[in-house]
Amino acid sequence: MNNFSSSHASVLPTEDHWAAQMASRLRLLLAAGADEPAEQREAHIEEQVRRGLQSVPAAQRTQCLERLAAHFPVGQITVLANPPGTPDAAERKPQTPDEVMALVGEAWTRFTLEQRKTLRERFVSIGVIEAPVPVPAAAAASGEAVDLTEAKRTFGLTPTESMVPLRLGRLAAMQTDFYTKLDQLAWSTWKQVSPQSPLKKDSTQGDFRSQLRRYLKGDAEPTDMQIAQQIERTRQLVSSLVGSLAVTSRGFAKRYQTRYAPEAVRDIVKMEGGIGPFGGDAKCWKKYNELAAEINELSIQTDMMETISRFVEDMVKTRKTGAPN
Repeated sequence: MNNFSSSHASVLPTEDHWAAQMASRLRLLLAAGADEPAEQREAHIEEQVRRGLQSVPAAQRTQCLERLAAHFPVGQITVLANPPGTPDAAERKPQTPDEVMALVGEAWTRFTLEQRKTLRERFVSIGVIEAPVPVPAAAAASGEAVDLTEAKRTFGLTPTESMVPLRLGRLAAMQTDFYTKLDQLAWSTWKQVSPQSPLKKDSTQGDFRSQLRRYLKGDAEPTDMQIAQQIERTRQLVSSLVGSLAVTSRGFAKRYQTRYAPEAVRDIVKMEGGIGPFGGDAKCWKKYNELAAEINELSIQTDMMETISRFVEDMVKTRKTGAPN
């Protein structure tokens, strides 16, 4: 009796409630089948209990059956703790990432080194993980190939956040292709805008793509500083060219207003003594026609190119000296 009381106190109310309800159904089942053979009655009891356990979590089934035994003599009914068609926790397929990781982690501890290598290869083949990037022995020894501290800082990642080296390599390749094309376009455009400008591309090291090739191979030159300087020169040129768009439009508008606006034409006629006491609209119109002959495609292009050239050179000089923009 004491053992029963102790066991009863540790059972959750839901389990005891389930056992009481199941016992009532089993008594009704026995009463209805009183004329049936014993084997058939036992089969009906097992089927009833099996159906009832399907709605019970696997962790509670054993306790439910123990409580049922206290209400109704079911014999060796404990074999139904995990009835057919209702997988328990060990048989249920993992669904969440945590469950999958727990399953893999448990198996990993039992695998040999060869089995672990095979598992990695299978993960790579189905795309679960990225293939490792081959690291040259010299680079691995120096630590340059695995130190992602600077890259993480550049992209705003904390030291504890992960970064996939393979994707970093892909991104570097895409950005390098973009930069080399932009570098070529920017300096080619600048040569057309201001062919006589002292601001020229440094070609002593060859084209930039070949410089990068030597740099990545580990040649003594170009150095980190030389690559950084080349990139900075191109950045300054591109930003100055883009910034010159607004300056060029304002410069052309100002030049037009100061030379071809009605007030400007009238001032020129006055300076030449062509306006008398009765006005001089005819002379002003004649002077405007003379001045308008200056406006053509070549003069406009020349004026715009000169404005762009002055702006870009001033911007680059200002950045070199460190003076405020």
